[in-house]
Amino acid sequence: MIFNIQRYSIHDGKGVRTSIFLKGCPLRCPWCSNPESQSFAKEILFDESRCMEFGDCTSVEDGVFSFSEGRLLMNRKVLADAGHYEETCPSMAISVAGYEKTVEQVLNEIEKDEQFYRLSEGGITLTGGEPFAQDNWILDLVLALKKRGIPVAAETCLHISRKKLSRFIHDISEFLIDLKHVDAEKFRSFTGGNLELVLGNLKFLDHHAVPYRLRIPVIPGFNHSFADMKRIINFSANLKNCRHMDFIPYHNLGESKYRMLGRTYSYAGSRPVDEQELEKYLQYATEKGFTVTTGG
Repeated sequence: MIFNIQRYSIHDGKGVRTSIFLKGCPLRCPWCSNPESQSFAKEILFDESRCMEFGDCTSVEDGVFSFSEGRLLMNRKVLADAGHYEETCPSMAISVAGYEKTVEQVLNEIEKDEQFYRLSEGGITLTGGEPFAQDNWILDLVLALKKRGIPVAAETCLHISRKKLSRFIHDISEFLIDLKHVDAEKFRSFTGGNLELVLGNLKFLDHHAVPYRLRIPVIPGFNHSFADMKRIINFSANLKNCRHMDFIPYHNLGESKYRMLGRTYSYAGSRPVDEQELEKYLQYATEKGFTVTTGG
């Protein structure tokens, strides 16, 4: 399931790219800027500030949307199918995250920009969510793109089975690996994930000399300290084929989406990380032999 296709991306791999955002992720990072990517199911984003109170939504399912004291309220507990609300709101206060497309439909969109990929040595980037958590549909798409000579990069947290990852290692042009931490307990408590699975998959890709780069999100209260970053960089320096490291400073641009999803943003009040705060990390990583960049 897809929740967005973004054309003319320049930060998710080499050249001009089309980024395909896939819905569903095994982790629950509290700072995630795309919270609508986490669930594998369709979801409703309700922006009350845009509501013009036309009332079209109140007749779709009983009790989901209703007026109370002059306000339109949403009761997500009785929502049966978010897909019922697609294109029901004239004021665009309601949007549905998640839609199905066939491989052929995606190819038709991608091929509009094929000349830009070739001129810039760009291509497609699969992101999300976790693209490799999808079903066989995503492998069919990757193979169809490879057949057309369009390179495919993938942004991944590597929190997937080795069996599933192995199916892609020969068909992905570059893995953009989101390495969040190397402390197993901190990783588990913040994301709900198993760090052993992630690091095992990273070592597996490194052993097979698959092209990849590490992307390190710099998150206050989680890994934004020299001690934490030094551990991450030292671990990465022991990999045989790790050459490039991107430091991605935390921002709060996705905060409004939590409200629209009816969820609490636990990083509310946290200030964005300024790139100047990364200087010590960049210097240390450079000393360890990495080519470093910031911002993705």
